[in-house]
Amino acid sequence: MNAVVVGVGNEFRQDDAVGPVVARALARHGVRAEITDGDPVRLMEAWDGEDLVIVVDAMRGLPGTLHRSPSAAPPRRPTARTASESRKPSNRPPPSTSSRADW
Repeated sequence: MNAVVVGVGNEFRQDDAVGPVVARALARHGVRAEITDGDPVRLMEAWDGEDLVIVVDAMRGLPGTLHRSPSAAPPRRPTARTASESRKPSNRPPPSTSSRADW
């Protein structure tokens, strides 16, 4: 099983540094860890292809409170073959080469 800990935060903003601090501490113990500022694209890149992802981030609440958000397995990315196979037939006629307004 592939797993990664993703530390989210900004090390220069007080408690927002908790994600990167935890990720670095775990990495020193041999845990695969990534650090990101929370940008959605960077988050997806950090956990791409992983079976298990643990995200560590600061949020509002009482200090020391842990929140767990269980989730189902993410859907697998469709390949070109599965995407075309999963398309439902359309009742619309195919677009004409002259204008799409025909249909």
